[in-house]
Amino acid sequence: MRDALILVTLHEGDIRYIDAKLRNLAKQDLRNSHIIFLNNLDHDKISVKINEFIAAHRTLSLGYVIFTSPTTLDETWNYAIETYGEDYKYIINSNPDDLWHKDYLAKCIETLNTYPEINIVTSKYYITDNPNQEEPWKNIIGEITPLYPLGTLGPSPMSRRGLFDTYGPYRTDLTVAGDAELWERWRKAGVCQYKVIDQHMILYLTRGDSLERRRNQKGELYTDIDSTLINGPPRGKVIRITRTK
Repeated sequence: MRDALILVTLHEGDIRYIDAKLRNLAKQDLRNSHIIFLNNLDHDKISVKINEFIAAHRTLSLGYVIFTSPTTLDETWNYAIETYGEDYKYIINSNPDDLWHKDYLAKCIETLNTYPEINIVTSKYYITDNPNQEEPWKNIIGEITPLYPLGTLGPSPMSRRGLFDTYGPYRTDLTVAGDAELWERWRKAGVCQYKVIDQHMILYLTRGDSLERRRNQKGELYTDIDSTLINGPPRGKVIRITRTK
C-alpha cells in the first residue's frame, strides 16, 4: 500500500495561485504518494497549467479529473477518496492558496508511521496576506498552533484512510464547514487523536474573498448557515456582529 493521496481541488480564481502551488508541490518527497488534481469546471483554463505540469514531471505519480458540472469542495474530496483512496494509507488536502514547507509531506508520513495511536497529524502554521511566496516565508501576520476542539486542526491535516471508511465521508450539504464537521464526528467517536508537529510547516493565506466570508443570495453568511446545519437552531441569546467584508 502506498503512503499519501494528496487532494488538490481547483475552483474559480485559483489560477492566481497555481504557479506557486505547483512549484511547491514539486519540492515534496512524492516517491510513494500520489497527487490528484480535482478541477471544478476548468475555470480560467487552468487545465493548461496542470497539463504542462504533468508533462514536465513524468516521474511523479499524478492524476487529473475535470468535473463538467458544478461540484463543491466536499464533493470533490469524497469522489477522490472513494475512487482512489483504497490504495493509500493516508489522505491529505492541499488547497491552491496554501503552501507547505518542503519537508511537510514527509514529516506527516513519518509521524503516522511512527505513532500507530495517532490518527491525524498537522503542524503549527503561519498566516500571511501575501500570496505565492517561496521559502523562506516572509510577510507573516500571525501564527497558529492547532488545538482542537478549541480551534481548527489546520489547513492541511493528514488523516488515516480508515477514518473515512469507518465514519463516513464529508457532508455535502455544508458549504464551508465540511472538514470541521468531520473532525467533530471523529472527536465524538473518540478517534480524533492527533499530533502537532512542533514546527511552522504550513503557510496559510488569509483572503477577503475566501469561502468563509461569502454570502448566499439572501445575504446570509455561509458560516452561519453551516453552523445551524451542524448544531441545530441557536439556543439562547445570539449576538451577531455586522461584517463589512
